[in-house]
Amino acid sequence: MRKFLLFIVISFALANLYSCDDFETIPIKEVNTDFSEDSEDSYEEETTEDFTYNFSDFLDSSYSSEYSESSSSFDFPDISGYEDDISETTEAEETTEETTETTTVSTEKETSTRTEQTTTTSAETTTATTTTTKAVNEDLVLLDVPYISQKDEYPTGCELVSASMLLKYYGFDITAGEFIENGYIEKKEPERDSDVIYCADPNKFFIGDPYTESGYGCYAPALVNAMKKYLDGKFCDAVNLSGMSLDDLCMEYIDLDEPVIIWASVDMKPTEKKEKVKCVIKETGKEFNWISNEHCLVLVGYDNHYYYFNDPQSGCAVPYRKSDVEARYKELGKQAVIVRPW
Repeated sequence: MRKFLLFIVISFALANLYSCDDFETIPIKEVNTDFSEDSEDSYEEETTEDFTYNFSDFLDSSYSSEYSESSSSFDFPDISGYEDDISETTEAEETTEETTETTTVSTEKETSTRTEQTTTTSAETTTATTTTTKAVNEDLVLLDVPYISQKDEYPTGCELVSASMLLKYYGFDITAGEFIENGYIEKKEPERDSDVIYCADPNKFFIGDPYTESGYGCYAPALVNAMKKYLDGKFCDAVNLSGMSLDDLCMEYIDLDEPVIIWASVDMKPTEKKEKVKCVIKETGKEFNWISNEHCLVLVGYDNHYYYFNDPQSGCAVPYRKSDVEARYKELGKQAVIVRPW
């Protein structure tokens, strides 16, 4: 019996020794070992209190004194008073950012739209302009060759004036008169005996006087020879292309920016004999028919229907129907001359 009473006394003393009132901050003592459903809520509360207390040990002492043990959102005391303001500010900033973003996107879209509209308008304008240009000059090839008229000084010197234009295109400056004055081509006056005209060979000389209405002219070989003399040492040469078709001249020279001198007739009218007399080359006795309205001019372009000429009598870039030019060109022996840079 005594042993039993002694056991009860010792047990009571031990119970008072390990009371929770003296060690309320010891976490292990706060854990509820009763895992029944009835004790589940109390376990969560006790666990939360111990965890928040231990976490507050890392904070400044001023924070820990004001820390709310019942809070589970970890709102620290230094910002708890401004929570609403921060929330409102954050919401306002988010709203502002969203508004700004929306405005920016909207502005970018509007700008993009306006840019696309402007680009479309520009493209349409460009297309329209291009279309108009093509409609007007769809098939035209035209070289910019300096123009010289023969009317004032050289009424019958179309060959020499045409040579001046062609050379000027390549940067050389020589007048029709200087070809004769400087001895690049020699002129020969014809002699008349009854119904026969005796003259020098037009393939070698200029027949008559280019300063008068009674002059005759010269043919391609004579003009090429004169131009060669002038171009000697100037890194260019004159070339006789007689016999080539007009189509080939355009394809091989006009398309490559090289104008061509050709022989045809005045205004591309049907050719006529100079007089109802025969012409005889004095040196050889050979007869030939001198064309009354023979004319020399510079081919500077073409399109589907016309050839364009710097015509010493009629003006710059004068169009003549292809069929007329081809007929006159053939009647004058398909004579053609170019200048070719080395």
